[in-house]
Amino acid sequence: MQKHSTVEVLGCSGSIGIPGQGTTSFLLDDDILIDAGTGLCGLPLERLERIQHVFITHSHLDHLCALPLLIDAIGTGRAQGLTVYGRTATITAMQQHVFNNVIWPDFTQIPNINNPMLKFVAIDGEFPVTFGRRQITLVDVHHSVPCVGIVLDTPTGRWCFSGDTHRTDRLYEVLNAGQRLDYLFIESAFADHRAAGVIREAKATIVLATQAYTSIHGSLDKRHADVLMLNLSNE
Repeated sequence: MQKHSTVEVLGCSGSIGIPGQGTTSFLLDDDILIDAGTGLCGLPLERLERIQHVFITHSHLDHLCALPLLIDAIGTGRAQGLTVYGRTATITAMQQHVFNNVIWPDFTQIPNINNPMLKFVAIDGEFPVTFGRRQITLVDVHHSVPCVGIVLDTPTGRWCFSGDTHRTDRLYEVLNAGQRLDYLFIESAFADHRAAGVIREAKATIVLATQAYTSIHGSLDKRHADVLMLNLSNE
């Protein structure tokens, strides 16, 4: 029997201060992390040590704040370092503003440049990155900084996380062109002031979910697929 990949929601809040909830982070099976928000901090060390790959959707702190601590916790003594993937702009932001030997050590140089605890891999297209029978594709989405949505394809299903975005037609086009979509996780933390100046977060997110649901006409199986709304603040 084909083993199903799993997606574990470690955190999906837009802020802290909500007991039991952390900021954005998803664990694919036990070795691939999507974003590294505070939700990651609830995992015990033995599970953190299984993580080999991290995809960062964009450079905002609620999506990467636990990454420096993760590398510090698991980096020593590993056969190979942690590999972090993202757009060039996102990686550059992390190098300049986080791993700069001021805020945090530059682990791409530790213990040495030939065997570092951290390796960055820039992905600037829509080609899939393959991990065994799993493929991950990054798709640009609209946000205040360069940001991507994540599409996971496996032999047993398809999952998408929109990243921080409003409506992004290119993401819908990619999903419509592929196999049936099983789960769509939509994250939207800001109201649509262009549509109505005082729409609050929850209402704006519902509008976005409705737009996505109607836009992904081919790949979203409306009998089986689930649309989940994430990153609501505690206001």
